[in-house]
Amino acid sequence: MSNTSATGGYLQQVAGPMEGLDLRRFLGTVLVGVSGLDPQLVRPSWQQNPPPIPNIDTDWMAFGISARRADNDPYQAEKDDGQRSIMARHEELDILLTFYGPNCLQIAGEVRDGFELTQNTESLLLAGMAYIDLSDIVHAPELVNERFYDRADATLTIRREVRREYRILNFVAAYGVIHANRDVTT
Repeated sequence: MSNTSATGGYLQQVAGPMEGLDLRRFLGTVLVGVSGLDPQLVRPSWQQNPPPIPNIDTDWMAFGISARRADNDPYQAEKDDGQRSIMARHEELDILLTFYGPNCLQIAGEVRDGFELTQNTESLLLAGMAYIDLSDIVHAPELVNERFYDRADATLTIRREVRREYRILNFVAAYGVIHANRDVTT
């Protein structure tokens, strides 16, 4: 068990935001929905053991978080149980979207415009996130094995609230007698 504020030493979080594989799976699901691509063709970038690259005539997408910017004004609040405190802040995620295939520019444009529809961003809102922007689309064909794969890149920016819980104990009650200073003028 991690330390509490009563034990001294460093405090580690006991609960936190969606991160790692869970966050990538969630983002992948959103991107599948907005792009209309087959789920097998929307893949995390930079995988340790990547699957084979689809055929040059196949439309597909890779995505990966390329930057995380946090605000400089987190706040802390105590939970009602007196056993934990929450530290919360906002963070922006830049997600590099790389579209491949003969229709890469079209699909990139459809994804850009699809994120402007409230219904398409509802799952983000339910997860405590919000669509901020999708950058300009850059056409950047990629040379692979002496063949040019058609490619387009864009950066999706999402803002989310990051809430982390720590075991900071709070006073919920006190016992004893309080003696006030006597008035010395009488």
